[in-house]
Amino acid sequence: MTLQEFTGYATAKGMLVADQMAFGEVKGYPFTIMAKGNPVQSMTVSFKLASRLPKKVYKSTKKALQGSAKLFYFNNDPLLVGLTCAGRDEGLWNRIFAAMDVVAQEFFEAGVAIPQQCALCKNAGCDSLAYIGDGYVPVHKNCCESQSYGALAEAEANQNAGHYWSGIIGAILGGTIATIPTILLMYFAELISAWLYALIPLGAYFGYRLLKGKMGRVVLPVVILVAIAELFFVQQVMWYLALHDAYGVWPYISESFRYFSIYVSTEDMIMDLIQPAIFTALGIFISYGQIRRNNHTETKNAGLILNSLFVKSGAPVQQSTVQEPPVQEPEAESQPPMED
Repeated sequence: MTLQEFTGYATAKGMLVADQMAFGEVKGYPFTIMAKGNPVQSMTVSFKLASRLPKKVYKSTKKALQGSAKLFYFNNDPLLVGLTCAGRDEGLWNRIFAAMDVVAQEFFEAGVAIPQQCALCKNAGCDSLAYIGDGYVPVHKNCCESQSYGALAEAEANQNAGHYWSGIIGAILGGTIATIPTILLMYFAELISAWLYALIPLGAYFGYRLLKGKMGRVVLPVVILVAIAELFFVQQVMWYLALHDAYGVWPYISESFRYFSIYVSTEDMIMDLIQPAIFTALGIFISYGQIRRNNHTETKNAGLILNSLFVKSGAPVQQSTVQEPPVQEPEAESQPPMED
């Protein structure tokens, strides 16, 4: 099954589809189906719950599946229950629907509840469903549209504002300032801190943003290049201070470079940079999560929320126990399916 066939089948079943995911409801439980691979080799379904699933219900549900699908918690999150089925044949849809039906029935009989409050404003009276964070959950239509369209407008403004050159200057300044704690610790205490080296890429990134650098794909390469350059900067500053301690004078910077090239071999220079480079790579990894929150990611998230938004016309306020949803009208194309 190709992703195109996955999308076509899910759409024909009345599900909303976005970014290799399909959204709907089964016995009142909102679900997300995620397709893995192209061609699709497996499907994973997630249910977002209001509270931790009792062990008794988890065991009974697992037993009821009879090995037809694997039941698990996403990232050990007790509120996000998932099940997965593998296979490439057309019967994969039938197996995943059958497994979903078993899980929903077990949850329904045990009185397992879905969240009652809007995932965005935390108030009750939800009238819609949308994919927020890691689950398909009840929300207010106005909250979703207000946040998503606001994020899109802000992303467009950020994309049109700022300049790459001002961002690069900010990254250099931020990275240089971030080297100061490392230099002071190495000079006065003769210690090397992994976390202080990790500050260098973070300083470069926040410097880029502070001077209104244009957000885009160039941000990460700039941060990496500046972080590497700052490693050499720290090395040269420490060499300069070592010359001062040895001879009691403050040499010209050009003289410091000349002595460095004479007395320090390329091999020694590289060996001296290996440990700091590892620590700096750690900082790049830490800052990557921040860098990912650029305009592209914000736009993609906002689009996913809007594409998964389903307004439950005339639906009552959710109660503490999930109730059967109203019967789907044949002409209501946007109604998520009920799999019985």
